[in-house]
Amino acid sequence: MIRVSQRQTGCPDGVANETVEPVEESRGTRVVLEMAPDGDCFMDDLEGVIVDVKADYTDGICRCDVTVCGGDGDCGCGDDYDCDCEDGGTADGDCEVVHVTAPVCDCCPGVIFAEYGCVPRMLERKGGSFVIATYVSSVDVVSDLVSELRRVCSRVEVRSLVNTDACEGSSETREVDLTAVTEKQRQALALAIDAGYYDTPQTASLDELAEEFDISPSALSQRLARAEGTVLSQIFDDE
Repeated sequence: MIRVSQRQTGCPDGVANETVEPVEESRGTRVVLEMAPDGDCFMDDLEGVIVDVKADYTDGICRCDVTVCGGDGDCGCGDDYDCDCEDGGTADGDCEVVHVTAPVCDCCPGVIFAEYGCVPRMLERKGGSFVIATYVSSVDVVSDLVSELRRVCSRVEVRSLVNTDACEGSSETREVDLTAVTEKQRQALALAIDAGYYDTPQTASLDELAEEFDISPSALSQRLARAEGTVLSQIFDDE
């Protein structure tokens, strides 16, 4: 059984009605990101395994339905709330959907996804980190998206990037012209890789790497984002 509870902070419940024309856009790139928001989140206080999050950010108000499982999270409750806990999905039993209405946090990565027109799907919540999957129209968008997310997150890592338009079982290879990456960008990528910035779990922070180059973390983040975009755009170039 799913229990529904609600937490409110005195914010209005109304959602503005807007007329939006239907727009169809091909999104053949699936990206999975792991990120740690640079601040507290109400989900940090929820007990149990968070298996699904659906959120809306309208008029500066965050409205979230968070599905929390009392067991190990393998009950299927995140699949459109089709809870089968009582059928042996978990040993501990019940789950609940916690609804939260609150002002949008300054460090909320969900707002960044919304600004880019992306629909994030939470795959995993561990400690203070989220693993999010979403679809974008091109690899160039990934570079910009990651750069923006790093403004509100202490860590953002690209776990995987898949061109879903590609044929299954394809053995196609792509060449990457590293001369398109500047010397400073190559140095930043090399140091980030060697230091474990792209490892899971991450063993070097953006701040630590920035100290090595004697530049600000934001400047290094932009340098890495440009390098990532240059390399990835060649991999997924349709030409």
